[in-house]
Amino acid sequence: MLGLRKVEPGRWRNDWMEFYPGFNKWNLRYLPSNGLNWKLDFCFIWGQFYMTFKTNKPPKYKDERPTYGFYFYSVGSWFPDSLWIHRGTKKIKCIDLPWQYDWVRTSKFLKDGTWAHQTKKNKIDFYTPEWEEKIHKETHKYYYIHDDLFQDTEATCKLEEREWRPIMFKWTRLFRKVRRSIDVDFSNPIGKGVDSYKGGTYGAGHDTNKGETIKQCLKRMMKERKF
Repeated sequence: MLGLRKVEPGRWRNDWMEFYPGFNKWNLRYLPSNGLNWKLDFCFIWGQFYMTFKTNKPPKYKDERPTYGFYFYSVGSWFPDSLWIHRGTKKIKCIDLPWQYDWVRTSKFLKDGTWAHQTKKNKIDFYTPEWEEKIHKETHKYYYIHDDLFQDTEATCKLEEREWRPIMFKWTRLFRKVRRSIDVDFSNPIGKGVDSYKGGTYGAGHDTNKGETIKQCLKRMMKERKF
């Protein structure tokens, strides 16, 4: 078909087109002539096409040629959550789709047993001395035993939560995602990079399991994390 030949698994081509079979996000992109060729890329659910057409028309653009079109995009999922639109050389517009998850709050656990919530309407700088004094902290011994290394240090931990909701359902908690984790600062760097130019790891975060205390989560982190 169209003189396509298989050059490697999952990639076909001929003199003017490359084709990648398989499901992909919708996209359509057009690049005008640069004096040598003009290009058209597209995919409508299945099969990605990259087409290049030779031309003798003089270029209209001295520098970078513009791009026109759109593509759907997502991170960590096949299902798209944003639409990106190209309208020239640097005119790119991003439209968040209604089902995209948007940040709602960041919360810190305080010494008095309550939570302080940072939202778009209630902006809080948790790194000021005032808030650092209010935030609950626990310090425990931390042993790094991985890759023939044994290192010990102290870990100062804070408990935090982050919440996201779909844009179209921000008014309800029904579809929300909540991530509770510990924020850990080490008194000394740990990991394989300690004796190298990288300098080791000075801090990290780790998700808690349901009902887990800070100390229990930290112990599990010792077993699961490598730095």
